Amino acid sequence: SADSRPITVSQQSFESETSDIPDSSEVQKPSKESITKEIICEIFEGLTCLGSSTVNAPRSQTEAQRVMATMRENSAKAIEINLSVPNDVKGSVTLLDPKLGSEICSYPVSRILFCARGQPKSPEKDCFSFSSSYQNTEIYYIHVFKCENQSLAEKVLIALGKSFQTSSTTQPQNLGQENIHIKSFSFQFDVTLDVLEKDETGIFRPVPRENGIFKIRENRVKQFSALMKQITGPTEVNVLKCMGLLLCPGAAQSAKAEKLFPMNEIYFKVNNGNKNYEVIGVWNPETLFNVNSINAKTPKGMPVYATLAMDVVFDSVVEPVRLLWDIRLKVYDRLETLPDSDRITRHSECFKIQVKKVLHQEGIKGNYRVTGTQRVRIGLSVENSTQQNEEINSANEDDETVLSGSGNVQQDCSDNALIDWSEVLTRWTNTNSRPKELIQLVRKGIPEPLRGQVWQMLAGIVENTDLLQTYSHLLAKESPSEKTILVDLGRTFPAHPLFKEQDGEGQSNLYRICKAYSVYDEEVGYCQGLSFLVAVLILHMPEEQAFCVLVKIMYAHGLRDLFRLNFEQLHIKFFQLDRLLEKMLPDLHYHFQGNKVETHMYASQWFLTLFTAKFPLPVSYHVMDMFLCEGMEVLFRVAISILKHISKELLLLDFEGIMKYFRVTLPKKCLSEEFCLRLLIDAGKIKIGSKKLRKYEKEYLILKDLREEEDPVMVLEEKNKFLMTSIIKVRQESESLNQELTNLKIIHKQSTEEAKENMNIMNQELTSLQSQYADIDEDKRRLQAEVKEIKEMYRDTIAKSNNEATQQANIVKQYKQICSQLEDRLEKQENMWLQRIAAIKSRVIEKYPDLSDIFEEELKNSAAANVIKSSDSGSNISELAILEEKFRKMEVDYAQTKLELVSKECKIQELEHQLSVLEGTLSKQGANWFTKWKK
Repeated sequence: SADSRPITVSQQSFESETSDIPDSSEVQKPSKESITKEIICEIFEGLTCLGSSTVNAPRSQTEAQRVMATMRENSAKAIEINLSVPNDVKGSVTLLDPKLGSEICSYPVSRILFCARGQPKSPEKDCFSFSSSYQNTEIYYIHVFKCENQSLAEKVLIALGKSFQTSSTTQPQNLGQENIHIKSFSFQFDVTLDVLEKDETGIFRPVPRENGIFKIRENRVKQFSALMKQITGPTEVNVLKCMGLLLCPGAAQSAKAEKLFPMNEIYFKVNNGNKNYEVIGVWNPETLFNVNSINAKTPKGMPVYATLAMDVVFDSVVEPVRLLWDIRLKVYDRLETLPDSDRITRHSECFKIQVKKVLHQEGIKGNYRVTGTQRVRIGLSVENSTQQNEEINSANEDDETVLSGSGNVQQDCSDNALIDWSEVLTRWTNTNSRPKELIQLVRKGIPEPLRGQVWQMLAGIVENTDLLQTYSHLLAKESPSEKTILVDLGRTFPAHPLFKEQDGEGQSNLYRICKAYSVYDEEVGYCQGLSFLVAVLILHMPEEQAFCVLVKIMYAHGLRDLFRLNFEQLHIKFFQLDRLLEKMLPDLHYHFQGNKVETHMYASQWFLTLFTAKFPLPVSYHVMDMFLCEGMEVLFRVAISILKHISKELLLLDFEGIMKYFRVTLPKKCLSEEFCLRLLIDAGKIKIGSKKLRKYEKEYLILKDLREEEDPVMVLEEKNKFLMTSIIKVRQESESLNQELTNLKIIHKQSTEEAKENMNIMNQELTSLQSQYADIDEDKRRLQAEVKEIKEMYRDTIAKSNNEATQQANIVKQYKQICSQLEDRLEKQENMWLQRIAAIKSRVIEKYPDLSDIFEEELKNSAAANVIKSSDSGSNISELAILEEKFRKMEVDYAQTKLELVSKECKIQELEHQLSVLEGTLSKQGANWFTKWKK
């Protein structure tokens, strides 16, 4: 038989994941450096590995069931293994050879994304699977295993759940040894949602939100950011990881596991400072096609629902917890401009999780298991109540009706009201005699914390124990109305979290009370609409007391009479309300008559459900307060007050507009706390009186008798006339609708043809632009090559000219230095010889005065000789002139080189100007692609 035993193995930091189980020779062996620490693992024997397969949706329950069924049928490659499961999130799930005990392959726990088990009644009931990611890629594998028996699969999954807890070396302090005495408790997490959308620049920006509806654009990448924070609980509960963030179209109450699809990317962040946990999911409509119904443009006034699911792993909780909620979206065109978002874009939810400590014999000491998850607060904006009321009172042209069970009920109460109620309840010891000031207090509204107690006292069931005992006996009997009751369960208060979950606590209590009453009152049984009244009672008291109050309402207050004798009493109520309307609001009465609006068209649910079916909860509760205190007359006062407050709007509408106003606009208007308060206070001030109602009832009975005494042929003719008028009206409306439909088809056909023509033209333009782009691109590359060549020539010429100029400058400098030196030497020698001649002359004349003449003659001869020498020096001067001429030629060549350089620079500037003109032309013809190419 299969068993499991805890052992100690070395933690190895390697992994091996393939499409089939690899041979042991192909698996990388751990090195000494890879052994980090020792952890405790649990070995499970008697398992068979059926193989592994790639999967596109690793967190899909449907995909896991399909793969398990396929591999169980085709298990040719199945091998027997032992499975090692660690108790630490840092460990690895290891496949071992059952004979040798050697390791086959391992899968790190941190990369395991999803675990699934076969359906209990299917052939895969003894199978389980888990999916994991391959290394750091987006490739996912699902690994399927078969157990010897069904209980072994459950034990393995429990062990896998333990592995997602914190490290085995550090015990959690929040649900660990400090709180081992806590056997069960509940905690609440607040989840705040932001929806962001990627714009044209690639940046995620918040989307606008108005009246609780997120405004998004089709075919744009979305980012859902959920911020989690614990707000209540006897101890701190940490979030270890998020297994997935999933999305599907539709409301949360209709969402099923197989319809939820994981987002493209998921990120999990922890802010330990504030204990905030952020989960980010990215939805790319181009790759996630299964939710395209919330990616298409929605018609005007018709938002769509989308459901979000988050699988969260809490500290010391055995299995992941799925938090499920829905949001409303309105999808616009991709290029449509929406207003900038503000801080009203956030959406807040609150979830209450109930956990219970697992028994010791189940083998999971100190851990907790989830026993229930409840959505406590639904879709509240993170704003103050004033802003919410302004948002509710804003103009809203949508045709979507307010779901029953909507509205926020004020939980707080003023100190003065509490003091007044405390005094009344202290003196109110006998339910048969009520204090005088009770009626005035009830008309102002019973405080929500006291409603359940006061309703029971007003109904007089506190001292009636017989009904409580009868209730338990009635549940054991069968009811002929069970199918009808089951159908109504999902329609009753779908907006309230207590009744949204199928087979949940709210719907179960609702079913039992309706069934018990249908058995108790065999004449009336169960009538549609009665479930709304029962739901209001369930929200304020236990189901036994709720049943007793229902019986009192039906019998003592005469509500059951409205359902009896072919609804005879209900028709009397309609006649009474019509006569009251004629007396109190004659203009509105005549307007209704002119538009063929009859009382039963709008007041049926008001009387049969006591205003609980279509109105928000604050109105329903307040009407119930007054009804239990004052009886059936309250319904007339509330009805007249409603008609009085909306008469101005109704007088401007036709038949269809009036019906739509009662169905859509009025419930939305009642969401305003100020409007409801005025309406109900005025209802308490309206005086009708039982005498007047009895008088109208007698009138109805007299008119009924007169109609019965009339000739039946005339009655039938009158009915036939009325029916013919109705048929003509319906035909006219049908013809109008058909004509409108035909016009719309023609317009649609024309639009389609125009769109096709425009598409063909755009395709031709695109082809032409692509051809032009190719030619221009070729010219550009050629011009770039020429520019590059010219620049190289320019650089070479400049370098050569600079070298020549430098050489010429050096030659001129050397020439000037030589000339200067020669002139200095010549001047020095001339001065020296002149001085020596003068000295010799003075000495000769001094010694030989007679030789002065001869000496003069010699001087003349010497002068002539100097002339000859000067001619020789002239030849030297001529050589200098030749050098100067060469220098001048060199200067001329230098000037010509500079002129050539300037001309080439001008040519380069002209080419650059032509290139800039060409770039401007290309930018005008294809700004987007050319700008991107240029960058």
